[in-house]
Amino acid sequence: MPFIVPAFAGIYSSEFGDTVPAGEKQGDAGKAWAKAIKAGAVGVMAPAPSSMLSAAESAMAGALMGWTPDTDNAGNMLKSGIQLFAATMAPGFLGPALAAVPPAGPPPIDGAFPMGDNTENYNTMGMQFGNLLMPWFMTGTHVLPGVPPVPVPAWL
Repeated sequence: MPFIVPAFAGIYSSEFGDTVPAGEKQGDAGKAWAKAIKAGAVGVMAPAPSSMLSAAESAMAGALMGWTPDTDNAGNMLKSGIQLFAATMAPGFLGPALAAVPPAGPPPIDGAFPMGDNTENYNTMGMQFGNLLMPWFMTGTHVLPGVPPVPVPAWL
């Protein structure tokens, strides 16, 4: 099962939607992104789920501590945080002689930004981000043991 877009969008919407109380602490936006990414990444298999999802969530939240969408260079910081999440979850896929390689390059989330801060429907915004993240996560690879080793082209 790939990255679960509806799970990501649901958490994204609940963390950024209209029901979020005012006065969020600095750093909450980064934690919210990490929580939403984790919800979607539960479905990523290579070939089994990663045992490092909580560690990946913590790493991303820590990297984005104090991050807000209004921060200078916010988009690149967010992309780096998502890459850190994937890199941290990769060792959790390891089985007997299995090597997992996270997706190369930053996630293509820029495609969701033309929509802007869609305060009318955060679930739609979450779905757009999720639909961009799902194929990016699927570019992660793993190698099964064998002689020669058998490359498997996608995290599913």
